[in-house]
Amino acid sequence: MPLNVLLVESFYGGSHAAFADGLARHSSHTITLVTLPAQNWRWRTRIAAFELAAQIPDPQRYDVALVTDLIDLADLRAIWGRLCPPVLLYVHESQLTYPHPKDRNPDMNTALQDIKNCLLADRVLFNSQFHRTQFLKSTRELVSRLPGEQPLTWHDTLRDKSGVLYPGIETDMLIGRPAHRIPRVLWSHRWEYDKRPRPFFRALAALAKQEVPFEVVVLGENPQLKPVEFLNGKPALADRIIRWGYVESRQEYWNWLCACDVVVSTAIQENFGIAMVEAILAGCQPLLPRGLSYPEIIPTAFHEAVLYDSHSELTERLRTLLQAIDPQQPGDAQLSAAMQRYAWPVLAPRYDDELTRIRLHRAS
Repeated sequence: MPLNVLLVESFYGGSHAAFADGLARHSSHTITLVTLPAQNWRWRTRIAAFELAAQIPDPQRYDVALVTDLIDLADLRAIWGRLCPPVLLYVHESQLTYPHPKDRNPDMNTALQDIKNCLLADRVLFNSQFHRTQFLKSTRELVSRLPGEQPLTWHDTLRDKSGVLYPGIETDMLIGRPAHRIPRVLWSHRWEYDKRPRPFFRALAALAKQEVPFEVVVLGENPQLKPVEFLNGKPALADRIIRWGYVESRQEYWNWLCACDVVVSTAIQENFGIAMVEAILAGCQPLLPRGLSYPEIIPTAFHEAVLYDSHSELTERLRTLLQAIDPQQPGDAQLSAAMQRYAWPVLAPRYDDELTRIRLHRAS
């Protein structure tokens, strides 16, 4: 029997919005979205519960609430009180595991809120095993630094109530690969510190000096007023750039993915990698650091062809790949097909099962 599910998203934009929309579209349950715009994430974590609760006067009519991470779940549960349905918390990202710059101290309050949210949920799902493992490890480390009597059971409680379920990907906008003669290198990540763009631009600048033929497509959201590393990296590639900046249309975004040959990551933080999975689905050959979530989302058989260990290796592997690629031929069909495991029609039934299980557990 279909459930009546409330999906609460306090940061409705980018991958968060894609996740909410995709699950609502593909689930066999009836899902109602209640959202706030993707703005001021730090404030969202502190006051979003009050704004969202005002939009939900009757939470008791829902069988389950699926809540994502940028919220204070203690506030939401306190406002709803006994009317609160069972809560499934989906963790896209967490400050507890974020690699902060050396000149910026981690926000201990936000990290503790991440832990408390998980403790207060009936069930917790992370978007990769890598993320879950890092979160549990960081919880143990943070607890060991707390003053006074340490809540040693937190780690075990979180381990026992948490699991992993990958975010789904929409595949209905895939098109054929348009004809082009020069290999194209794609950047499709956010323009953020944790995606570490400098090695990407350095590698391309080095290859440009060697007169290796390639063109550059730079997509991704830019939340910064002055993205310094992008502005510094652009001049050396100016005559090779054919697209620079975010595209609003999802279809245009997919068109660009399908028009590229190689996609590169130089990230130091990646809990899943939706943008990377999408690019591989579109036919791009990936080059990824050997770490983070990448060895998990890429099948083992492709690791040696896809994963690199250093920036110098990235430059050499990229040069070899660009010189070997025929842009008029399709990409690696086997690797692209392997990404279909993340398509919403494959994953939505697993989300449905999780939601049903939470409801049945509460009722028993």
